[in-house]
Amino acid sequence: MRPFRTLLLLATCLTLVGCINRTGRGGGGSDDDDAVDDDDAVDDDDATDDDDATDDDDAVDDDDATDDDDATDDDDAVDDDDAVDDDDAGPGGWTTLYGSGHPAPYLVTLSPTNGAELTRVTITGFPDAVGTNGLAWNPSRTTLYVVVREAAGGRSLATLNPVTGAATLVGSLAGDVADIGFDANGTLYAITGQSSGAPQLYTVNVNNGTLTAVGSPQVHDQSSTDGEALVVNWNTGSLYRMSGNGTPKDLYSLQPSGSSTPVTLSGDTHGEVTAMAFNPDTGTMYFVDRNETLFSVTTSGAVTNIGSWTGDEYLKGLSWGP
Repeated sequence: MRPFRTLLLLATCLTLVGCINRTGRGGGGSDDDDAVDDDDAVDDDDATDDDDATDDDDAVDDDDATDDDDATDDDDAVDDDDAVDDDDAGPGGWTTLYGSGHPAPYLVTLSPTNGAELTRVTITGFPDAVGTNGLAWNPSRTTLYVVVREAAGGRSLATLNPVTGAATLVGSLAGDVADIGFDANGTLYAITGQSSGAPQLYTVNVNNGTLTAVGSPQVHDQSSTDGEALVVNWNTGSLYRMSGNGTPKDLYSLQPSGSSTPVTLSGDTHGEVTAMAFNPDTGTMYFVDRNETLFSVTTSGAVTNIGSWTGDEYLKGLSWGP
């Protein structure tokens, strides 16, 4: 029996060796096809490493609306289209009261609080000038116009440098213009005195001085042969005139057609009115008389004496400007 038992033990051992070999090298799934080592999604196709949206397509870094299309930086309405800085609609800037002299040609500035003369410059460019008959800044405050009266009796429209006093001819005026004034739209009006007949109202071409008749103001004082003063009130749209040294020395509301309505004056007394002006900033009308005194006047006719200046000449032009 011993040989048989020996063979049985030998066969059993061989069987166990074969099992051990197959288990260690032949087909163990852990060594030959282990998903962790050979096809581990974490190592080979890890979305965090290879296709991480945070790194490759991060909206904050690559298409940040704050950096690339920030309305505050690129299209800031306050910086690029500020209406206050670029297109100030306010009138503003009518800070200086100018006057032009007669019988000598000069330009002055007056104090609006007491009427004192502040500055003076001689008007040049017209060697035979014997004074002025009207003064007016245009609405944009870019150009000062003056009517120059010449020794031979003619009158011309000129532009005037307010710093140097240099006058440049625009054109000769066909009538005896006594005063001029702009309306808010830039139309220049002129009125003639009564020395050569009934006063006439004109518009003036600022490029060549051509006069176009628009009406014949009613003559309320037939005895007066003195000049006329004219102003355009931008608040009411009406023209106003004061007629020479007639009696009574009323204010007249004047329409462009020539129709005029007297406005009885009250308050301080004055002499012969020689020029008028309107301040768009305050809405106040002013006039000067032959006694070298400055007044304000309301549309209802209330007159206030502001003050006088000392000189040997009076003013025939008056205008507010920059």
